[in-house]
Amino acid sequence: FTAAFVIQLKAQEKMTSTIPLNKKELSIVPIAALTAKGEMPKLQTALEEGLDAGLTINETKEILTQLYAYAGFPRSLNALHMLMTVLEDRKKKGITDEQGKEASPIPTGKTKLQAGTENQTRLVGQPVKGAIYEFAPVIDRFLKEHLFADIFGRDILDYKTREITTISALAGLGGAENQLRSHINVGIHTGLTATQLDAIVSALQLKVGITESQSMKIIVQDILKSSMKNGPATGRLQNPFTLVYDGAITENVKGQVNIRPVTYKIRDINIAANIYTPPNYEPGGHYPAIVVAPPNGGGTEKVAGL
Repeated sequence: FTAAFVIQLKAQEKMTSTIPLNKKELSIVPIAALTAKGEMPKLQTALEEGLDAGLTINETKEILTQLYAYAGFPRSLNALHMLMTVLEDRKKKGITDEQGKEASPIPTGKTKLQAGTENQTRLVGQPVKGAIYEFAPVIDRFLKEHLFADIFGRDILDYKTREITTISALAGLGGAENQLRSHINVGIHTGLTATQLDAIVSALQLKVGITESQSMKIIVQDILKSSMKNGPATGRLQNPFTLVYDGAITENVKGQVNIRPVTYKIRDINIAANIYTPPNYEPGGHYPAIVVAPPNGGGTEKVAGL
């Protein structure tokens, strides 16, 4: 029997629950929530901290622009004006912030409805249907053609970052618990782990308010509780080893194949791995091994399930 190593070389695409959000990702939480709440003085501080944490100017603009779809044009425009003020003040102080990459051209050959439907399905993990979209088909078309084609189709931010933005904004906005629950589930599908969701809750409490953090905390706890009841093969949070295929190992049992998650860093790249060990494995023993990984220059969360 062999010990098998399943290694993921792109931490932002597949993370074990032990890897936290980095400072840059955490800085998005108050920016998004305070934009939704319209609290400009606090937002000014949050924007400064976000730029200090490594957000580029274009990334920050993209975050604030995306939020008009969730918090409305007035909140988004006010936040963009505040960003202009912050950047001007930092420039006067001799601080040069990185501009960052521009959005790539949107691929042609598809209608916006087709592109938006594909992006939405990729985000959620399945086609989105519901009575509300049958009742008001135009809102379904607007969501697909504009939000998911025009906004989410821009590659300045990846899907996970966009979901951190949306989750934080909805928590800050209040009164949008159904949408918050939906986007937490989408965030899980894009790679957010229980530890990272908890970090968002903590950042909300520290930088925004207890009410906002408690609202999200209750929903996260309910999702986690429900996921544990529904079986081992329906989502990332249902499996402590982040395995999502049918028949995946969900707990270690003596005398059977077991898994030990490990993390380490190579040249500033966070490596997350699951080590599979055979029955009656002895730590001091010597075993043949198989290493399973995506290409070093590639990025995919789909490696062979063992």
